[in-house]
Amino acid sequence: MAQSERSLPSGQPQPKRRTQSLQLQELIETAILQGEFGPGDRLDESGLAQRFGVSRTPVREALKGLAAAHLAVVRPHAGVIVANPSVGEVMEMFELMAMLEAFAASRAARRATANDLAALKETHQRCKEAAKTDKPALFFDANQEFHESIYVAAHNSVLREQIMALDKRLAPYRRLVTFQPGRIEESIDEHAAILDAIERMAPDDASQAMREHLDLLAEDALALARATVEGTGALSR
Repeated sequence: MAQSERSLPSGQPQPKRRTQSLQLQELIETAILQGEFGPGDRLDESGLAQRFGVSRTPVREALKGLAAAHLAVVRPHAGVIVANPSVGEVMEMFELMAMLEAFAASRAARRATANDLAALKETHQRCKEAAKTDKPALFFDANQEFHESIYVAAHNSVLREQIMALDKRLAPYRRLVTFQPGRIEESIDEHAAILDAIERMAPDDASQAMREHLDLLAEDALALARATVEGTGALSR
């Protein structure tokens, strides 16, 4: 794992420890979501303190925050590791995500404004452009933007908050599936069906299209999870 040049802002009065720990939590969380740390990887206090140019105390507090958000787990005699749920737990999270996102798509079909539709079309176009680059990481980011545009168009802040929290826990597995051959092209077609239903203000169709999209994603993720667990005992990037 490469060391990052990034550190907390300097040249200004030191932030209060709580603020500093929250900044660190966000930075470590980003590293997890971007795949720098995979499920089961150890989050070493000393290494993280050196990486971000801080003492171990705010790092320790940041890791506690990640554990509270279910992105990390504290293991006796092993320290803190990136959460590595069982295949069954991953399945349960995908089932709930499918329900939440289907409802968001349904709400978006009823409530989307002209600006919301413009944002959806723009993010869908970014997905199509990213698909042409042969860079899965670029598509993954564009895909996240597309889905987030739907959450915004649903105009339900509580729903959006719950989806985003669960999405962070599922991000490593969604990323794993995105990198599989042929999956990007399939996602583009599925996104098009979701967008079409929202534009037509057809909530049932939007919900069904989103559920099918998430169900297929879950099936691929679970197949990879089972294969990896059987082979190595843990999910890999």
